[in-house]
Order: sequence, then C-alpha cells, then structure tokens
Amino acid sequence: MQVHEIVTPFVGPAEAETSDWADFSGSVSCETDAPFVRRRLLLVTRQQVMGPDSDASTSTLLTHALLLCEYAASKDGLPIRVYVEKADSSGVGPLPQGHPHLRISPLAHALSNCLATLATQCSSLSVHVFARPQPQYLFPNSASNTNKRILSDTKLAQWWVKVLSLAVNRIQVLPRVRVKKFLLVPGQDASHALKHIADPSWTYGLGFGCFDSNPSHQKIESMLAAKLVPQFPDDAKTKGLRLLPKDATIGDLQEVLAATGECATSVTGFLGVFIEKSPADKNDPISLASTNPVEAKHNPTSEQHKASANNENPAPAEEQETLDAKMREWSQVRSALMSLDFSSFDKIETASAAILDILKSLKHVQYKCLDLNSDIPDSDQTSSTNGQAVQAECALAPAAGLVNNLQGLVKKRKPQATPVSVPVSGGANDLQGLVKRKKNA
Repeated sequence: MQVHEIVTPFVGPAEAETSDWADFSGSVSCETDAPFVRRRLLLVTRQQVMGPDSDASTSTLLTHALLLCEYAASKDGLPIRVYVEKADSSGVGPLPQGHPHLRISPLAHALSNCLATLATQCSSLSVHVFARPQPQYLFPNSASNTNKRILSDTKLAQWWVKVLSLAVNRIQVLPRVRVKKFLLVPGQDASHALKHIADPSWTYGLGFGCFDSNPSHQKIESMLAAKLVPQFPDDAKTKGLRLLPKDATIGDLQEVLAATGECATSVTGFLGVFIEKSPADKNDPISLASTNPVEAKHNPTSEQHKASANNENPAPAEEQETLDAKMREWSQVRSALMSLDFSSFDKIETASAAILDILKSLKHVQYKCLDLNSDIPDSDQTSSTNGQAVQAECALAPAAGLVNNLQGLVKKRKPQATPVSVPVSGGANDLQGLVKRKKNA
C-alpha cells in the first residue's frame, strides 16, 4: 500500500480572499497567532488483482483520503495547529486475511505517520478532530457503494479515539516531548464519556490552554474562549463562538455546544491532542533520525526548513508565479477528486486511474509517494487506544480491553420538559438561559 501526499504552500488571508483556488476562498485565519494555512491531502492506494487467475491484471485503487488544514504563524514557518477537515473511504472491498494492515485502518497508519513527522519538526503542535457522521466526504457517490462501511456516530467517536491514540503512541517515544489528550462529547458528562476508555491520560473537555503553567481542568474551563479557541472551517466550535459574548469562557462554549447545530441532533465528538517540547529545549530541534532513519531523509527539521526557505528567496513576481503554478495543480487534483464517481467497484477503478495520471503529471506543488509502513506498533498493545468526521473502512473493530463499545459513552438524552430553542443567529443574548453569567468582581 502507498500514501500519496500533496501539500500546498502556506497562504495568508489577503492571498486567499483574492484567489479562486479550491479550498482557499474566504477567510483562512485560525486565530491571531496563526493566520497562515496550507492544505495537505493524503490519498491511500493499494494494488488489487483483477480478473481470473489465467488472465489476471493488477490495478491501483484509491481506498482512503484525508484532508488536513495546517496553521502557522508565518508564511515560511511550520504548523502549530492541525485540523482534520475531511476523511473518507472509497468503499473498496475488505483487505485479504493476513494482510499487515488488517488490524488497523490504512488511514490510521497514514495519519499517524504524518503527525509523528510534524511532531519532530515543531516545538509545539495541536491536532483537532470534529467527529461527525456523514455518508461521504471526499469520494463522491461512495455512499451508494454497497462495500462501504459507514460508521454510526458512536462507532465514529470510538474509531477516532483509537486513531489519535495510535499517533500519540508514536509521538510519545520522541525525546523531550509531552502530550495531553482531550475528549468532549457535548451533552454527556465526563463519567459517561470516559467510562470505556482504558487510558487515564484522556481528559474530558476542550483542553485549549492546557500547557499554560499546567492549569487544572477547572482553570481551563474558566479561560476566555475567544482568545484560545481557534476557528476552523465548518467546525461546530466556530459556530458556537459566534453565538457567545466576547467574555465567554471555554466552559461556556462547552455548554452551548450541547444545544446547538449538529451536536444537538446527533452524537458528535471533539478530540484534541496537544504536543509540546520541554521548555528547556525549545531551541534544539528534535531529530527524526533518533526514531526512524529512513523517514529522516524525507522530513527536514525546523532549522533545515527555515534554511531552505531563506536560500530560495525569489523575487516577488517570480514568487507569485510559482505560487500560482502550485495552487493550480492543487486545484486540479482537488477538483478531479471531488468530480469523479466512486459508486461502484468499476467506477472506483476508473476514477483511481484518472487521479493517478494527474499525480504523475505534477511538477510544481509538493508531492511525494511513500510506501505505507506496516511495522507501526498496534495501539492494542498499549494501555491506550478526528476534523470533520470519517466514514472509514475500519477493517477490524477495536480489541476488547482497549476501547470497548462506546454505547456506554453515549447515553440517550432524556427528553427535556422545556426544550431550549437556540436560533442560528441573533447574538449572545439568545443564549442567556444556557450560559451562566459571571458575577461582577
């Protein structure tokens, strides 16, 4: 199996507002400290034998896709924040028995590889997932494919806990790194949401500001939401913030999420992984060579990244021309993916060939194709087990004892005697019954 990775340059708000590049229309600011964003598309492929043994041929099929938004403080910087915007499976049939990827979805492997690499380059990094069930995201018409497994809302939250924990297991072995994991299921209290996660390192809540002098969970909830909570595209937190006053806290936002939008009509999950190097080593880039010498050749440290950026230093006109060429190729890949048909096996084969032909023609945008490692430790061997939601073709359910069935996580909401009506717009005054106001000092 292989993973094809296409990465755009970082784009600022001014460039995005005046461009017609796919995925870059409108504001891209995450918050004031990270106004630049780039997109990373991961496409997982596998070889499959077609036809009878006597006349067999091999085709390369798209099996999974993942779209990430990565935010940075400067155009030539490195990400400080990653949002899993979309993830999906095409519905290609199940893997053969005995295949090394049978225990964990190939998408989980691809994401853990990517996050572990970013963690080696950055002094701090946070990863965010909004798990929301939908029939399809990145593979058009794949919901009609009878081979596709569309996860329920509870299974989806369960799957993302396992996937992010797999990535954390890789990151935690890096030197001088500390990691904190947070889970919020709006409408559920901590005892229900964490009951079936056999890992005490998961904390209930949103977790923003968790490294600010190591605050307690209660202190995090009292912090200002507008200052700490980033605003991602098509994310319920962004919509919730727009309904709150500027002095609302993270705790206020958590209350509001349970009564608004997607979170009020179905079970959704917010998962966050916060990664930071030890403060004493902020100026000492972590070397990937200490954990994986092969990948180190493909993934420069932050100092190497900056040196490369400084050596290029093109003239403004040349820089814009290069940027336009890269973004045209990105848009070509993105548009082709979203316009093809994945409703049946034959159509997946045709669509996969068309996408791979485009990838072979790329000359400007950053692109690489790597074998998908099959030697990543399975998180089932440890005590532990997200952007938008994924409809992943999870080859095997999580093993017992790791993350049990999360039916206990999601308790059926009891009917309210007086339902709360929250308008889509109208400002914070409409939410006074939901958010307890702070007393004057």
